[in-house]
Amino acid sequence: PTVKVNFDAGFKRATKEFSSGVVVRDGDGLALGSCVHFDQNISDPFAVEALACVHVVRFALELGFSNVLVKGNSKTVITKLTLEREDGSNIRPRLVGVNGIEL
Repeated sequence: PTVKVNFDAGFKRATKEFSSGVVVRDGDGLALGSCVHFDQNISDPFAVEALACVHVVRFALELGFSNVLVKGNSKTVITKLTLEREDGSNIRPRLVGVNGIEL
């Protein structure tokens, strides 16, 4: 079955800290799992969104799901996650290896 995973991330540029939150729901909208993640020494807002997306995919895999619909605020990151070719962007290396599941 396909699960929908929503995520969002917050970033404090002054301290280079970020946090992200994830909620996994089934087709009926029932929450199947959630988590938060904190990290530091991140200086790029795009990197924050990329890392949040990586955490989303890893969390879904840890829960045993392989057919995942990812929803977030950063269309750029989600689009790059689904690319099968290298595009030369600075966030693409952070996403390598997470597109092995069906998105």
